[in-house]
Amino acid sequence: MKKLALLSLKHRSAVVILSIAALFGCAFAVNGAQRELMPSMEIPMVMVDATYYGASPRAVEDEVTVPLEQALRSVPDIESFHSVSSEGRSRVTLEFDFGVSAETVLRDVRRATDEAAASLPDEVEVFAQSFSSVDIPVVMLAVSGDPEAGGEQALAPALEQRVVPELEDVEGVRTVVVNGIRERTVTVRVDEEALEDADLTKADVLASLEENGARIPGGPVHEDDGEFNVTTGSSLESLEDVENVRVAPREAVTASGFGAQGSIPDSVPVHEVAEVELETDAASTITRTNGQPSLGVVITKNPDGNVMEISQAVHAGVDGWEDALGDGAEITVVSDQAPPIEDSISSVIEEGYVGIAFAVLAILAFLLSVRSTLVVSVAIPLSILLSLAGTQLLGYSLNLVTLGAIAVTIGRLVDDAIVILENVQRHMTFTEDRMTAVREGTLEVTPAIVSSTLVTLMGFVPFVFVTGMTGEVFRPFALTVSLVLVTSMLAALTVVPTLSYLFVRPGYGFRRRAAAADGVPEPSPLQRGYRSVVRWATAHRVATLAAGAALFIATIGISLSPWLKTDFLGEEGRNTFQAVQELPPSLSPEEVDAEAAKVEEALSGAAWVDSYQVTMGGNSVTSALGGGGVGDTVYNVTTDPDGDLDTHWDRLGELLAGVDTEYPTTLDDGSTDGSSGITVHVGALTPEVAAEAADEVVAALEEIDDLENVRTDIGESVVTYEVVVDAEEAADRGLTEGAVGAAVFQAFQGTDVGTARVDGHLRDVVVYVDDEPGTLDEVEDIRVSTPDGKTVRLSSVADVVEVESPLSRGRLDGVTSVTVTASPATEDIGALSTRVDGVLDGLDLPEDATVSTGGVAADQDEAFEQMFYAMFAAVMISYVILVVTFRSLVQPLVLLVSVPFAATGSIGLLLITGIPLGVPALIGLLMLIGVVVTNAIVLIDLVNQYRERGMELSEAVVQGSMYRVRPILMTAVATIAALLPLAFQFTDGGGAFMTQPLAIVTIGGLFSSTVLTLVFVPVLYTIVEQRKLRRAERREEKREKRRLKKEAARTAAAGGDGAGSAESAESPGGEPQDPPRE
Repeated sequence: MKKLALLSLKHRSAVVILSIAALFGCAFAVNGAQRELMPSMEIPMVMVDATYYGASPRAVEDEVTVPLEQALRSVPDIESFHSVSSEGRSRVTLEFDFGVSAETVLRDVRRATDEAAASLPDEVEVFAQSFSSVDIPVVMLAVSGDPEAGGEQALAPALEQRVVPELEDVEGVRTVVVNGIRERTVTVRVDEEALEDADLTKADVLASLEENGARIPGGPVHEDDGEFNVTTGSSLESLEDVENVRVAPREAVTASGFGAQGSIPDSVPVHEVAEVELETDAASTITRTNGQPSLGVVITKNPDGNVMEISQAVHAGVDGWEDALGDGAEITVVSDQAPPIEDSISSVIEEGYVGIAFAVLAILAFLLSVRSTLVVSVAIPLSILLSLAGTQLLGYSLNLVTLGAIAVTIGRLVDDAIVILENVQRHMTFTEDRMTAVREGTLEVTPAIVSSTLVTLMGFVPFVFVTGMTGEVFRPFALTVSLVLVTSMLAALTVVPTLSYLFVRPGYGFRRRAAAADGVPEPSPLQRGYRSVVRWATAHRVATLAAGAALFIATIGISLSPWLKTDFLGEEGRNTFQAVQELPPSLSPEEVDAEAAKVEEALSGAAWVDSYQVTMGGNSVTSALGGGGVGDTVYNVTTDPDGDLDTHWDRLGELLAGVDTEYPTTLDDGSTDGSSGITVHVGALTPEVAAEAADEVVAALEEIDDLENVRTDIGESVVTYEVVVDAEEAADRGLTEGAVGAAVFQAFQGTDVGTARVDGHLRDVVVYVDDEPGTLDEVEDIRVSTPDGKTVRLSSVADVVEVESPLSRGRLDGVTSVTVTASPATEDIGALSTRVDGVLDGLDLPEDATVSTGGVAADQDEAFEQMFYAMFAAVMISYVILVVTFRSLVQPLVLLVSVPFAATGSIGLLLITGIPLGVPALIGLLMLIGVVVTNAIVLIDLVNQYRERGMELSEAVVQGSMYRVRPILMTAVATIAALLPLAFQFTDGGGAFMTQPLAIVTIGGLFSSTVLTLVFVPVLYTIVEQRKLRRAERREEKREKRRLKKEAARTAAAGGDGAGSAESAESPGGEPQDPPRE
């Protein structure tokens, strides 16, 4: 990186030109970027729906759900599956891990359902589908018409032929689906008297219609002009064609076909023995928008479609489409993703602008120079635009996550630039050569900048291994922050030195201090004050460390206390609400409609309600995926987007509570599908035991004050009638259980004999040989055809018995299950989950009953566990990088002491503001690991440089700390100032649930860690280095002693040798002799 800095100084003009080009190029790319509320993702779920018309929940479970579950068990990567069997319908929901290809799972699921089809009743239709964020409708329209002109159904042909094609031509639109069109069927109702007069049977009518109206291919023939295909028969192209189909006795036709004697009997047209009509099918669901019956138009986008452009095109076309549909047509926008996206993104951008202004003002207050402030500030737009362009190259859109990452790192963008600029200005006081000052000032802090950036970057590496919803949502956040860090570092090492050389002069304070003796800068008042603090702290190390330990223990205690609230992701602001009215299945359609009208009347009188839509009938996809259960009435209410959303929620709840009805309508906050509520799964071997245990769980949960809207997914019991075939009696008449069941089915549903094209649409042709049974006696009188051509009453081969069963039957992973859901009435999901677990543990449930919790509580526990592991891994990675940087095992531990003190301020500020600790707040703590260590790196790096130059330890600590306090405080204040708009939510956008906790945690943690780092790091560094020096001194003393001892030994040895020589030199008489000359 030093070479990069030197290269940029050498080619200053190129750096300036490339920076300007990058600014304009990235700005152009970002302007056309796709905008979304949240990152696109595949929902790890595949839903298998099966229809079995007329079957009871028990029959659906036994004959459809269980075989499907057995077949789906073989699908790889499935983590769990949950099934619900209701009247005429089975739904199996399979869940798998994020990251597994939904396309692959869907293909395996369809293969398994195809294999299971052989074991299912013939009438069962199975459909499987997967989901992703692009399946969420971009825009939903409601189309209503003049009741006197046929209402909304009369608009269906023009809607499908004129409006839908124009919508499909809008760039980025993937599908346009029209809901609510009631299909029309050609019904043939046999007249028994006319049939008898014509000497025909019901079978004759069925056979004639089945064998006519179909084109049967023959084969190719060859003529001179080429090859031609031969076909036989003609399709039925009108209602008249159906009426004119000839009916003849089957036995006579068959006999004559084999050469029997006699003429072929006379045939008659169908209309002489039956009534042929084009009838509108009964509606399984009824939808009204703003009190008027309506059709729904659902528009989805391609993965690369632009929500804003699609929304604009739809709004621009509404007036023209109303004219195309005719007088009385009205198109209402029921739901639109664009306004909340625009609102949320605009609020984050506006708060980002304010944050940039605050950060620039903070820098200006420290530097007291407009030139220097502009040099530092240029890194902000450059880094932001480069980062956003990078996210687009990697396939991410502009959304709350990526923009939130930019917003919370605005202050961090200038950290590296501030450190370089401040050091360059300091070096300008030592030399008059500007190039030397810029070069030396930049190179001196480059290692610290690179290592601190690496530490922060590596802190997000463990996030790659975070799974589930947390990983999918916040992985783009980690990537965007990483891009910001890299681009800001590159800007600081290239653009800032270049601009510093061109524009920066020593600030006023530096020039004044440079005039001191010997050119050594005189400390500023801030530095002198901090120098006194450092000297006192290093002199009173025991007291300082004791205070730090007490503070750390207090932080742990507060973290574990009930005062700290916890939740998962927080609540996303929205202006579309859903409410559910639970109704007993015994109510008639007229009574259901009357109850809905009461709620609609209340909604129509609320001026702050933009639009409302009611859906009656629980078989709709909307009610199934949303909060509604089978048979419930679901209300979707859109309020004024400019109003306060929390106020609208409260007012809507009060309005619904005031409706005069014995069936209350409650707001659905997502608890019914487990997305934001408490979920308890009650399992047992039998449905009766599961229901009994579920009742006990419901009663226990209702006693918890912070829970509301406690309910189960089985609803009330309903009375159904089951046909129990007497196998012996049926066999005596040549019948099987299947044949009896088919006769019952045909009596209610008719017999599908083919299709006819009427009014340009292909319609089913259904024959009713008898009137549909309307009473129990008429059911018992159903005629069942036997193989010998006769008929018998149903009561002669079967019993019709009354059965009471739940409205739906659930299973979880193949075991009978009842799901209990509840809405939290508190933000502290963690404490509430603990209370729920305690209550469930105290229940005395039936012996074979089990309970397990799920929903948002389980999601939160999983996310917290993974986030804590990620933070631990981030600390360990940071330690390894610091060991390599400082070539020491102990000094990095001194630097990492800043991390726990960051938690002190973060948790403290969360408590003060009352904001729960959720995943966004934990992301802020993860990001703080790198940010707070940066300050310690910058401080210790200069201390080490002073010591390498020969400065004594205590003086190096004081001087290094004193000269680093200004950039450390400057970066901290700039970062905090940039986050203030996010923390205080200067705008009313919908991104507060994500950005506000991040800002609060970062501000609190940065404040506490900066203050405490400036005190404790010098103290710990002094303690560690003094111990190293003392050990080094003791080692030196030991080496010196050993050296002296060895010298003494050599001296002693040399002295002994001299004495021996003297003795040998003595004369025999004892007189000493002179030693030999050397």
